[in-house]
Amino acid sequence: MHHSLVTYLAESTVCLLAFYLLYLLLLRNEACFRYNRFYLLGATVVSFLLPFMEVPSFQEVAVIPPLVPSLTPYVVKVAVEGEPISSSTMVGWDSVLLLLYGIGVGVFAFRFVRQLYHLYNYIQKQKGREEKVHSLTVIPTHGEWPTFSFFRYIFWDNSQPLTQEEQARILQHERVHVTQGHSYDLVFLELLAIVFWFNPLLFLYRKALMVTHEFLADAQVIQTEDRTGYGLLLARQVLQKNNFTLGHHFNKSLTLKRLKMIHEPNRRTSKVKQVLAFPLLGLLALSLSSNQLATQENASSAASTPAASTSPAEPQFPGGTPALVKFLANEMRIPASSQKNNEYGGVFVQVTVAKDGTPGNFKVLQARHASLEQEVLRVVKLMPTWEAHGATSPVTYVIPFAIIIDGFKNDKNAIKQEFEQDLTKVTAQFQGKAFKIAPPIYLTGYGPLE
Repeated sequence: MHHSLVTYLAESTVCLLAFYLLYLLLLRNEACFRYNRFYLLGATVVSFLLPFMEVPSFQEVAVIPPLVPSLTPYVVKVAVEGEPISSSTMVGWDSVLLLLYGIGVGVFAFRFVRQLYHLYNYIQKQKGREEKVHSLTVIPTHGEWPTFSFFRYIFWDNSQPLTQEEQARILQHERVHVTQGHSYDLVFLELLAIVFWFNPLLFLYRKALMVTHEFLADAQVIQTEDRTGYGLLLARQVLQKNNFTLGHHFNKSLTLKRLKMIHEPNRRTSKVKQVLAFPLLGLLALSLSSNQLATQENASSAASTPAASTSPAEPQFPGGTPALVKFLANEMRIPASSQKNNEYGGVFVQVTVAKDGTPGNFKVLQARHASLEQEVLRVVKLMPTWEAHGATSPVTYVIPFAIIIDGFKNDKNAIKQEFEQDLTKVTAQFQGKAFKIAPPIYLTGYGPLE
């Protein structure tokens, strides 16, 4: 899984957790039910949008500082010359994680579709038995399901011995769910839970939202009905059970909490607690955009240098940096002589991409061994035309390669430290010039040293 994707998932989870903790500690016990509904929905949307405030994959370097900026490296495996690449070796963690993710999406999507199918099938089976009440379709369940609502359908458990007044109260409760569009909220969270099925926070959000929906419906009913009578009816319904998670049922969990809310008229809501969500939003936005702000400061510093480039658009390898790394790794063949002679180390290649995206002016800036230099240069020259993106001037890139062949008995940490020192020396050649430095690419070979 690519680093940027892992970072995005981690940051979105942090946002979800922060907003949920604020709800749990400050808002859950408040009677601001409408506010809580849109807070929970807005928190999920904001949490998945905020992490997009990230910097591009290439880092701008104009005036070289004493140390090379820290860049997230790519570690990939390439073939050693003369050794075939087995299919079993090619299946890495990325493929395993992608497979597991796909299975999870499939399971949760199947569960969602199955529930919809059961509903549709039941509606078709009850054709001719439904009735229209206030432009809503009421379908009898004959005790198969308890009373619940879904979009403009109310599934009515007509097997219960209820008085006309009790039936009217329950029907009024379900109509609130329908008229306020609560089913849209739940379907939205169900779809998010399919895509991000591995994130348990979404299930907590869904549970909190369903309880909030119940509070909203209860609050609407008790405006015109007797609180005590409605509370007794709610308590009688608590023994009903149902596993259909998309519908709104008259009975839900936390019944005691609902009864408490019902019997607390004139409950005052703290406005201070409500507005605390906005400072939290600002804090999260500031935190997640800190890398971008730092990059902008570097760019501003570079702009003050006469030789610095201020081009608004830059060429990009088709598919971005991950595709570039994959292309180079697929084409690379570490020479057998390099493996045999224990040749390792850094190779630093300069590439200038023209305004039309054509790569050229290939130059090896430094290499530990000639065999590695020749192979890296060969592979870099195979690069296809980059996407121009309306570039107005050519861009010079430095692509750092670190060759660390499996089977070497050398200290890999020492090799990396040596590589970083070489990188500092190479980038010093561009002092005062504008260029792009790609993330370091660590290349390891297949098979032990014979």
